[in-house]
Amino acid sequence: MIPHFVIPWIFFGFLLLIATLFEKRNPVAPAPMRAVIIDWKIALLRNVGNQLSSPVTAGIMFVSAMMGGGLIHLRSDGWWFPVSIVVIMLSIDFVSYWIHRTQHAWPMLWAMHSLHHSAVSLTVMTGARHFWLEDIYIRLVYFFSAMH
Repeated sequence: MIPHFVIPWIFFGFLLLIATLFEKRNPVAPAPMRAVIIDWKIALLRNVGNQLSSPVTAGIMFVSAMMGGGLIHLRSDGWWFPVSIVVIMLSIDFVSYWIHRTQHAWPMLWAMHSLHHSAVSLTVMTGARHFWLEDIYIRLVYFFSAMH
């Protein structure tokens, strides 16, 4: 039997395989192999960092739940459920936009985020080029803007 924590890795690997094969057949632009390898290494490092910090994230979510949840309490009964889903989706988009704006505006955050923009060519993994501490910062922002 496959352990439950391995299944997302298998799914992620399968999606990357499909995307890589598609990219080989239909490249945006020719990418030097060195750039492809660097993108994969950075993405793998970030992914490992996310896996290692997952217990911290789970602890933060547990503490948040024990303290009564987030700043906004949404209903989940009856017709309020789809309304709550739309509010959550719009709120995540709004918060993500402002997180990205602050990453470009604040020098300390830009020092981390600039890795994402430093790719010399586009590959399947270019979008995953982020400094691993960015994810912790983003989780903290979402924690403080959480909805319940």
